[in-house]
Amino acid sequence: MGGPLVRMPAPRPQRGLLDRAQGAANLRDLAQRQQIGQAQLQGLEQRNQAQEQQQQEQRRMQDLFRETGGDYEEFFKKAPGRGIGVESLLKMKESYRKDAAEYRAQNVEERAARKQRAELYGNESAAILAVPENQRKASFMQRLQAMVEQGSLTPEQAQQFAQLSQLPDEEFSQQLDLLRLSSVGATKLFDAEEARLATERGRTADLAKPTGRMKEFGAEYETYLEATGKPRNAKVEREFRKEFNESRRTVVEKPPSRTSGASVKRATNRAIQAANENYQKIIRELDEFVSSDTLGEPREHRDQVSFISEKD
Repeated sequence: MGGPLVRMPAPRPQRGLLDRAQGAANLRDLAQRQQIGQAQLQGLEQRNQAQEQQQQEQRRMQDLFRETGGDYEEFFKKAPGRGIGVESLLKMKESYRKDAAEYRAQNVEERAARKQRAELYGNESAAILAVPENQRKASFMQRLQAMVEQGSLTPEQAQQFAQLSQLPDEEFSQQLDLLRLSSVGATKLFDAEEARLATERGRTADLAKPTGRMKEFGAEYETYLEATGKPRNAKVEREFRKEFNESRRTVVEKPPSRTSGASVKRATNRAIQAANENYQKIIRELDEFVSSDTLGEPREHRDQVSFISEKD
């Protein structure tokens, strides 16, 4: 009992089990990372595909715009079936309508300046495209500087246009040609809106023109003032207008309705029958009156009257 106590060694963890558990956790973490990486990769691929589709659609729109010579109306007519998405087409139409509405809302001077600016862009772009391709960027920058000095462009606008010069030569020429076509399209849009405005002004002027009755009133009113010596004021005009309207008041007859021959014949027969009945009624009343004792006339005279009535 009194011998030394023997200490039992503490149990040691089995390293093999710990290593296997840690390895499993590492594998799960790696799998999760791989899944995240795959999801990111799929998302990136989808974005790249969407961008590629947008670029293809943009190229198709640009090709059709060149084909129609910058005419937006023709573009919208030919766009269906050309691989252009509905959303892109609707956005372009909305932008087109917005430009038209803004142009119509501007005054004469603003509309003239806007149209002149569109023509200037188109002419300048065409002039630059006329020079050899390797000289176009230099010509482009020179013309931008000249337009700033002339006041046709602000320095900020010129700086935005200047960014096109950073593109490769071929792409620069393509974008410059699109700018030219856009200017042509804008000019056509403005011309069409000017024609609509002119039509509306003409219609308004026609409505404002005095009618025949108004002209007649004006002429007679002037004669009336000269003859009477009355002053030209609202009270005198109201008095004369009242007399003028009363003197020309007419009874509007109802136009005859279209009826068939049979209907007219039936109506005529009914009218004749009613007239006969009314005539017979008058004859009867006359006969009764003649036959009364109040007349004091000989009987043969009364019979003669009755006979004449019946004969008629």
